[in-house]
Amino acid sequence: MPVQALKSTEKPVINSVKEEEPISLDGVSKFLAASGYKRRLFCGVRYSDLILTTIFVSGISLVFSLCVSSAMHESNAILEVEKKPIQLFLSNSATSSQVQTFLQALTTLPHVENINYLTSERQLAMVGEVDVESMDVMLNSGNPFADRIDVTLSSKDAAPAFLGFLKSSELGSIFHPQYILEIPKQWEETLARIKSHQFYNVLFSTFAVISILMIFMVMFQFVRMRLKSMERQIKTFKLLGASSWLIWKPFMAEVAVIMIFAFAVTGVSFSYIV
Repeated sequence: MPVQALKSTEKPVINSVKEEEPISLDGVSKFLAASGYKRRLFCGVRYSDLILTTIFVSGISLVFSLCVSSAMHESNAILEVEKKPIQLFLSNSATSSQVQTFLQALTTLPHVENINYLTSERQLAMVGEVDVESMDVMLNSGNPFADRIDVTLSSKDAAPAFLGFLKSSELGSIFHPQYILEIPKQWEETLARIKSHQFYNVLFSTFAVISILMIFMVMFQFVRMRLKSMERQIKTFKLLGASSWLIWKPFMAEVAVIMIFAFAVTGVSFSYIV
């Protein structure tokens, strides 16, 4: 009897491999909670390392604050020196018409930014607004001030041209000749002061940038140490399908806490120093 092959009408069942979706953040949290694991800030960190890191960061932040404050002070000093007016003391023989003519000539110069004519009486009154006793002493001994014209130049490079104008002016006789000769020397001292302030401004700014880089380097080393100490937990997170944000979130929070405490200590220290 021939053996008849049984033909099955049923289709063979093919077990398709179903792609598993990564575990969500809630799933990882539930799994860790069920396993008794609690992720806390600074978990496994020695208190000595934590305190030293905070103190070191606060010290560097204090250096950064002092450097920024000093750099701003030097910048303001540069502006004050550049805007310091040239004082032209008038001779006692100068008439009012000569002074007015000279003032009109100054207004035509392109490098003159501001002109202020101060009489001896006005200068004495200005002293009296600050110190009345000194004004009384000056009145008794005679007014020591002389009429002067304060000229503010638009740029420090315009001083040689302005000095040339004073020497070539027909009204140069209304000033003290000796003082006219002292202007170049005083302006050289002014330029030297500007260069000195510029040097210290660059120096303090450089130290401020170095301080910022050191803060980033310290925090990078701290995070690197934490990653090494939490290596097994991080591998577990990755096997469970945790996202990069879930892994990095606690370390970023630790860095934020350290920076907050460090900046608070820096603020208190800076207020006492300054």
